[in-house]
Amino acid sequence: VDPTMSMLRDALLEKPDTAEDRHAAKRMRDMLELIELTTGWMDDVQKLSTNTMIQIMKLGGNITKLLPARDRKRKAN
Repeated sequence: VDPTMSMLRDALLEKPDTAEDRHAAKRMRDMLELIELTTGWMDDVQKLSTNTMIQIMKLGGNITKLLPARDRKRKAN
């Protein structure tokens, strides 16, 4: 994961010249953001107790019920 993140960061240092390059840069930024979010989440998850992880996993998609209503509405759109 780290080499991929480094490659994406390096590629994003270049200024895109064309519409295609700007589109590719946006996709790379989105990808980097997702990878960073996921790796940060995994770091947090590894600190949880086994019992807590099991409870979270059993919630499945119902975990969204714990989010405020405005967040659930935003996710549905």
